[in-house]
Amino acid sequence: MKSSLFATPTPYYNVGSFNQLNYTYGCEPGYYEVTLIANNQGFCPDTAMAIIQIYDDVLLYVPNSFTPNGDGFHDTWNIVGLGASAKVFIFDRYGKLVKQIVPSGEGWDGTLNGEPLIATDYWFTVDYSEPKTGESKVFHSHFSLKR
Repeated sequence: MKSSLFATPTPYYNVGSFNQLNYTYGCEPGYYEVTLIANNQGFCPDTAMAIIQIYDDVLLYVPNSFTPNGDGFHDTWNIVGLGASAKVFIFDRYGKLVKQIVPSGEGWDGTLNGEPLIATDYWFTVDYSEPKTGESKVFHSHFSLKR
């Protein structure tokens, strides 16, 4: 059992939240005993205990579409959760490279040389290193640009 916090934990977990990627357990990866003590207005107390495992895995959020229309919602496409050494390459449907993104970058706004590209599907490749082993990995998929 760990006794000190690794990071500041999120104060609560909202299951209905659209953004569940920002939850922080506050401790290093490992096994932990979690105890829930609950009561019904003080009349029916109960306690439940479980062992949970916190993993040290790479978690990426990859949007499947975006709408660069200037309304302030989903105006850029970017992958959340990339490590510092990862590289993202975006290609049009003919295989032409249209954008390279670095993890600290601002994402892609749907343009090439300042000109808006057509609304269609685009392919991407992520080159990254596995955190535990340092092994190089490649991930491929696609997303839609909608106007």
